[in-house]
Parts: sequence; C-alpha cells; structure tokens
Amino acid sequence: MQLQKRKKDLNLIISESHLKEKLKERNLRLTKARKIILEEVKKARSHPSAYDICVKVRERFPNIGIATVYRNLKLFKELGLIFELEYTGEQGRFDSGSPDHSHFICERCGEVFDLEDPIDKTLEVTFEKRIGAKFTHHRVEFYGLCKVCRSTKRA
Repeated sequence: MQLQKRKKDLNLIISESHLKEKLKERNLRLTKARKIILEEVKKARSHPSAYDICVKVRERFPNIGIATVYRNLKLFKELGLIFELEYTGEQGRFDSGSPDHSHFICERCGEVFDLEDPIDKTLEVTFEKRIGAKFTHHRVEFYGLCKVCRSTKRA
C-alpha cells in the first residue's frame, strides 16, 4: 500500500498545494527557490545533474547558489517528490518520474534515456519468492552506445 502511495506521489504533477503540504510536514515553507527548483526538475527530460538544474534555475532566479539547489534537491528526494540516479564515478542525476521505470545509459556520452515500457512484474514476484523478500520498488538499467554515439566515430 505504501508503494502505491509513493508511486502516486511521484507520478503526480506537483501542484503548489501538494508541495506546500509536503513541506509543512517538515515545518518548512514554500519559497520561491524551492518552487522553481522543483519545476525545473519536473520539466527536464534529460535527467539533469544538480549543476544542470542550477543553470536552468538561474535563468529565472539569478542569485540562487548551488548549495541551495543541492539542499533542496536532497529535501525533495527525502519527501519522495523526485529520486536520484547514482552511477559509479558520475555525479547524481535527478528524475521526477516513477522509480519503477528503466533507463538506458550511453557509456560514451553519459546521456540517460527513460524506457517507459514496463518490466514484466512476474520477474519481481519470482525474485521475491527466491530470496523471501518484499520489494518496494526496482530499478533496471541498460548500458551501451546511444544512436548518436553509434553513428559517430570517436576521435
């Protein structure tokens, strides 16, 4: 049941009232910075890094610091509004979609693509039975070369 609520929260287009409610749970208020940061993460389709988000936010809120962006991304992650994709040797990238979708990561350029096709749920059930666990969510990643990198020769 908790997983369904989490999925619903993640798939929701975050309304201002919903965001205020989530922040109120922590005795925090909705600041201009928080609102803009979350809007930029939600708009992004490229799984941006904190730095990328900061660049976009500065177009609308020029005086914002990178530390403010990092703190708020951490907060939104803790509140279940976004999640972070962490890869070895890479800075974290942020995603506002459901945690139960897959990704393709290009090993040359580092681009991350959403793969919206669902993974067969029987696989999850099989693994749960095998190890005696109950999964809350999963993450599947595919690695290789994207279309652009496959078509260009490396210099």
